[in-house]
Amino acid sequence: VHGLAEKDPIEQEPRFMSLAFDQTPLIVCGIYAPFNNPEKPDRSEYINNFYKLLNPHLNKMIRAAKRTHTAVALVGDIQVAPTPLDQTNNADPVGPGSTKLERDHFQNLIKIGLTDSYRKLHPHVQAYTTHARYAARQNNPNQMVEKRIDHILVSNNIEPLKVQIDNETRTFS
Repeated sequence: VHGLAEKDPIEQEPRFMSLAFDQTPLIVCGIYAPFNNPEKPDRSEYINNFYKLLNPHLNKMIRAAKRTHTAVALVGDIQVAPTPLDQTNNADPVGPGSTKLERDHFQNLIKIGLTDSYRKLHPHVQAYTTHARYAARQNNPNQMVEKRIDHILVSNNIEPLKVQIDNETRTFS
């Protein structure tokens, strides 16, 4: 298991780890991307610094994996609804999880060789992985908003067969 080569320069928050397998040509990377919290000053700078560390690391990993016919999966909370289809209509179109900054960083992950597996298999389906009250339009801030901010991105050398969002509440005893 490995994290980023350099530690996060701002808060030392561990937000990425990867796991490679001996017998399976797969690298699984877990991510908990920083949230663009409007109540925290300089959060945009923090997010930019996070992706300045992440993108070259992932790019290098994906290039090396392709040489050995290994797949890469980046899974977790990327904190962004990549398109308007990935959020309810009552969401603030430029609020947290929908800002240009966040969407640009998501598109950069796609450009380095990852595919949004859910969107590839469900190009027109609206489905969500979270709901909150903070991101509603200004005229009704207490209204519930839903977004798809948790993702499974896979390297272009594998084809996702099935991806679904399961948000049923379960009780475990």
